[in-house]
Amino acid sequence: STVYKKNWINKSILLSVFISIVCILLLVNFINQNKQHKLSVYSSTDSLSYTINIESLSPGYETIELDSLQILPWDIIAEPARNQQLIITSFLIEDDTIDLSDYIVTWSFNNQVYKGESIEFIVNEVGIYDAIVTIDPIKKSKSHALRSINPDSLITKKRKLKGDFDINSVDLMSTSQSFELYFTLAVKYIRREIKTLTDEDRINYFNALSLTYELNDEEGQKLYGSKYHSAAYFAAKHLLGAGRTDCDHWHDGAGFMNNHIAIILELEQSLQAIDPSISAPYWEYGYDTIDSEIFDPDWYGEFSPASLPYAIADGGRWDGVAVPDGSPYKEWDLSTGSLNPFVNAYGMMRAPWNNNPSNFISRHNKTYGGSDSTNFPGCENFEDCFNSETLADLNFCLNGNTHGPIHVYIGGTWGEGDSIDGITVLNSIFKLLSFKYLWRMGFTRCPSSCSLGDDCRCSVPDEYIDTYGAKGILQKTGLDWLITNYTSDYGDSDVDYYNMLRGIEDPGVAGEMFSSAASYDPLFWGIHGATERLYGYKRILVDQGDEEIFDSTWGFGADTYRQVVLHGICDWSNVKDVSDLTLPSCSFDEECPGHGEDETIDFSNFLNTGDTYTNSEFFAFSHPWNDDLTYVYDSYFFNYCPSDFSFTSKPKSYKGYKL
Repeated sequence: STVYKKNWINKSILLSVFISIVCILLLVNFINQNKQHKLSVYSSTDSLSYTINIESLSPGYETIELDSLQILPWDIIAEPARNQQLIITSFLIEDDTIDLSDYIVTWSFNNQVYKGESIEFIVNEVGIYDAIVTIDPIKKSKSHALRSINPDSLITKKRKLKGDFDINSVDLMSTSQSFELYFTLAVKYIRREIKTLTDEDRINYFNALSLTYELNDEEGQKLYGSKYHSAAYFAAKHLLGAGRTDCDHWHDGAGFMNNHIAIILELEQSLQAIDPSISAPYWEYGYDTIDSEIFDPDWYGEFSPASLPYAIADGGRWDGVAVPDGSPYKEWDLSTGSLNPFVNAYGMMRAPWNNNPSNFISRHNKTYGGSDSTNFPGCENFEDCFNSETLADLNFCLNGNTHGPIHVYIGGTWGEGDSIDGITVLNSIFKLLSFKYLWRMGFTRCPSSCSLGDDCRCSVPDEYIDTYGAKGILQKTGLDWLITNYTSDYGDSDVDYYNMLRGIEDPGVAGEMFSSAASYDPLFWGIHGATERLYGYKRILVDQGDEEIFDSTWGFGADTYRQVVLHGICDWSNVKDVSDLTLPSCSFDEECPGHGEDETIDFSNFLNTGDTYTNSEFFAFSHPWNDDLTYVYDSYFFNYCPSDFSFTSKPKSYKGYKL
């Protein structure tokens, strides 16, 4: 609820009116500077202070009293395309509660007028609306006594005004004065943690999401308009961004957060084309477990199927959902500087190195036969990221400490050569990460076509080993850290290096979530809200001055972590086809396209104006304080973490922000 205090003004004297107008103008200027939307009018005669408490309700969620509303710049939040309520919970003069049955209450916003102390309304368009509620006395001659009450549940911000009143001697009904409250009504989608959704909202969300797997773009856009996109569209978009051999245009760089915030928003608007009341829920995995209800058959489906091919087979809505056919994406021009990112050797829309013959969504809770993945990234991971002192380090931390592990834990890996004797690190995610070095730099090659039953695997051609030697290839691809850190346990002979190279030349099979086709797993759409909430909260604290040490220079702080991030670009345009063993031209000094501050991102038209964005512009657009951003989160805090975690402390103050 939002609490305001204003003055009852005696307007009988012209001078008082004049002074009041001057004060209004001065205070409006103050409001515009501070976005506080408080108005206090002084008169030269006696006045009373009054308080109007209002709150917004969304059916099924009771009061929209976001625990983060104190750090957002609007007074009241309402949701679009669904029935909403505004209620005056109390009206007080001084400390006395007034019975509103003797008053007429009028609300005005969005060019509409409503009557009553409680109103229902629907606003279909997101936006920021100037609103006013007016309380007018019904013209009666009798006086009304005031009933004193001080509800503990009310949060009151009082401003005492000039003038003394004997409240018991005032005939309230003998005046024609109005009590007015001006406030900003922000109509925005509220993204809630998925387990807090009403049953109806959760079912509507999953029904709409399921529909994107059933209707292609052409079919869906005929029914729902141009904003509709299919699951195959989003899979292709993520593969194009993350699956090329030149570099990863969406991850491992400064554009990582922008690209993921943008794709979630594009999916959200696609679902809103189906049902305009839907917002994209998030999964707060930081306090959840593998036994969570989110893995129920009618939610996101089972966490880890029991047996090969580890396809979801729980009888629920995702059981039997097929991976898209890659035939429409077979044609590819190598002059783009990359191999085809869309199709695996079995002709399915998967990462080209992921030789998974199953045509269903797969998940596995082990990585190369290693220990079970049962502990999701949690408070310690989030605190590490939150305490970053530069934007570059924050981007890097969120990329690898929170976002990356949850993808790994849901997707998993398996296949031939699960383990490498003696090198424990390569029985972990580092096997796939190391493989990507070899793959992007051309030293390991994956088959372009396989049939069921084939030995379908990627390998380092013998020609390369004859020319460069196994140790030389490891050094050229930046994998010399393996030599430095692990040869003492494994061995230092040519045979040892050869075995090490053969151990990482093929990644085996990966579940969708541990690959560049991650967006085809429906859980992809739930896992990014936690990182965006933390990102948004950090930016709020920085911009309102509560973070004294923070460098907001655009960047990605991975210079000392090359073993997990492939720097630079490998240009494949000189390679004729996949069978041509010409090596691409690699430069470690260039930034991968898509991550530059002034580069245009692959997302547009979020405001239906043909709007496009550079990374810098989208970074500003996605700020939680931006009036144009179409959504807010139900919370930006991580209050489930222990109280001694520094990022759980709430901000000290609010300062105005304007893009």
